Amino acid sequence: TGNIFRPDPLTTAQVAYGNPYIDNANASNASLNAQMQQVPFVANFDGLTFKLENQFIRIQELDLPTAAPATSSTPFFLFNRSQDGFEDVNAFYHINEFQKYVSQLGFDIANGLIDVDTHGFNGSDNSYFSPTASPQQLIFGTGGVDDAEDADVLIHEYGHFLSESAAPGSNVGHERKSLDEGFCDYLCAAYSKSLSSFDNLNVYNWDGHNEFWNGRVVSTNRVYPTNLSPSSIYRNGEMWSTALFKLRNEI
Repeated sequence: TGNIFRPDPLTTAQVAYGNPYIDNANASNASLNAQMQQVPFVANFDGLTFKLENQFIRIQELDLPTAAPATSSTPFFLFNRSQDGFEDVNAFYHINEFQKYVSQLGFDIANGLIDVDTHGFNGSDNSYFSPTASPQQLIFGTGGVDDAEDADVLIHEYGHFLSESAAPGSNVGHERKSLDEGFCDYLCAAYSKSLSSFDNLNVYNWDGHNEFWNGRVVSTNRVYPTNLSPSSIYRNGEMWSTALFKLRNEI
């Protein structure tokens, strides 16, 4: 059993970013603690220690800053957001849930092992998927709101892993990369909406749309190819994620 945000504290509280629902240098408070949910999950146990790993996902220390992966001598991982273990549990739970969903659809692409570092990227406010590492890696930054606290960021980066697994080495070229960003934004928006319809047109509700960065949306009015940006795969991606999200709602 562990504490998580599901998918983020603003969505469950049904509020916009603002005091007391703010990052405040990763400090916890009563309002944010009230949005934590205790969830069950399966972790490896070696007879002495529970570890956040299985045949699909391993929480690892891969990149600066150094933060040892959370472990426990009991089957309880009850951290709050001011503790490094919270992001470990949050990432482990949400990525596992999405992996199980994709597998239940009948796809094998989610069955590879991936290593996850929830405190990396030199503390920057960004995250990335590394397809060349072995096993492949997801690295989440801790600038602003810790990226691994927001299920949207977790599922977006996991979406890159799914895309690479389905079509290895194909994410090349400006428009192809734009499609990948839109695909991953769609996945996390759809995942969040499956948990709550509140503010569902915004992506990265907790990590973005605040003083740190603007976040993204699945409700752009821009159209392809008229509004294709020559410089931003993320701005282009909003056209694809919006189209997919509208199709999802129609279906």
